[in-house]
Amino acid sequence: MPASDARLKDTRDASIQSRARGDDSGGLSLLMLLGPVAGGIVSPWWSRRRDSELRRFWRQVDHLAGAVYTMESRLKTIPFHIEPQDMNIRAHMKQADQISAALMDDSEFGQGWDVFYSKFTEDLCTVDNGAFAEVIGEGDPDGPIMGRPLGVAHLDSACCWRTSDPEFPVVFHDPNGGSYKLHYTRVMFASQMPSGSQEMHSIGFSAVSRCINVAQNLLDIAIYRQEKFGSRPHRKMIV
Repeated sequence: MPASDARLKDTRDASIQSRARGDDSGGLSLLMLLGPVAGGIVSPWWSRRRDSELRRFWRQVDHLAGAVYTMESRLKTIPFHIEPQDMNIRAHMKQADQISAALMDDSEFGQGWDVFYSKFTEDLCTVDNGAFAEVIGEGDPDGPIMGRPLGVAHLDSACCWRTSDPEFPVVFHDPNGGSYKLHYTRVMFASQMPSGSQEMHSIGFSAVSRCINVAQNLLDIAIYRQEKFGSRPHRKMIV
């Protein structure tokens, strides 16, 4: 088995996510099947239902979807560089190059850095709970990483619960069963405009949340013009 394949196998085996082992057999979340809340575009801040509605909403508005894509495209192409501990030591330089190559090629279970960071950026910009990533490594999944991390992979924001515990700041609920307390060495997470309320655990207010009414206005204008120009039937009241 080539070294890269062996490394990916170790990464998949060490991950807490069932999708890493091809066990992603679960259906859509119940929240994804719920319709919008009457009387508003999305539910009030904050709830998991609101994040589900935000995920659905931005894909319906061309202007907003284009903006999210542009943000993802620009951020994932920013080059990164691992600094060696001592640039005068050849072994340190070699180790830094190996870590850089592993991040670029092996992230997201072999799909690469571009795929991983696109998902991370999308969640950061579109849902209030923010973005989460699993840092994969050896050791007890409920404890700290032992040794050097093996890779990183995206965690679905809808499956992540923030806590007030600094040692285990996130609990991940796998869609196919099982919950895992994530040690702070095993998870990275961020949100835009994190709340200062202690009980909210730094849940934020995403870019989509900040422009949702303007985006809805653009969507309404587009639908109105399509109805007027005949590309879709007029909406009528049925008595």
